[in-house]
Amino acid sequence: MTKSPLFIATAVAGFTLYPFLVEPSGDHFVAVWYPANFDIATTVFDRPIPWFVALFYGAGIPLASVAAYEVAKRGLPARYLLWFVAAVTVLEIPVEMLASHLHWMNYYGNHATVLGEPIYCFAQNGGMFAVVALVLAWLIPRIHGWRWVLVPFATAAVLPVYALVATFPSYIAIASGAGPAVSWSMAALSTVLNAAVVVACVYSPTLQRLRTPASSDIPSTAPMTPVRNG
Repeated sequence: MTKSPLFIATAVAGFTLYPFLVEPSGDHFVAVWYPANFDIATTVFDRPIPWFVALFYGAGIPLASVAAYEVAKRGLPARYLLWFVAAVTVLEIPVEMLASHLHWMNYYGNHATVLGEPIYCFAQNGGMFAVVALVLAWLIPRIHGWRWVLVPFATAAVLPVYALVATFPSYIAIASGAGPAVSWSMAALSTVLNAAVVVACVYSPTLQRLRTPASSDIPSTAPMTPVRNG
């Protein structure tokens, strides 16, 4: 997809920071746990992290992050990035539903689920890559050389920041042990907020500039005016 270090940088985030920092710290808010009867890679913040979680993040984060950035910068209309977000959602949500059904991952304290999947995930799971595309679009023109080490940390910061900003109503409901009515209301609000952040990112000025080539790079199609001597 690209000859830049972008894929390697996002792979570092996917194989290390996401499974062993973002996931276990985020579980304290998201209220999800993995059974310890799988092959455990390590335990972080009292959360066992199975190898399949590490491999899932490692395979998905770099591919989806770089793909979202490439879609955003190819001059395509903004709706193509929204379609990409939808495609990621369609691919990922059934996998998590199956994992929840098989008790490979277990959400607890959250009444607002569909087949075991929190409803805000329908906007958040794929939508986070629109936020990643925005962050990369802002960051990459400003980095060179050793500064590429910032990219894994920026990529890994997207999900926790995005989730806390857009999903805090659900997290408050979960933490406070709210009943079904409040949980569903807060989850619906969280879903709307997640979707609103995604749309705002896709149509942001930063991604619009990324999609639009600089005027100096666009060959002129205007006819040349002959220059008369004398």
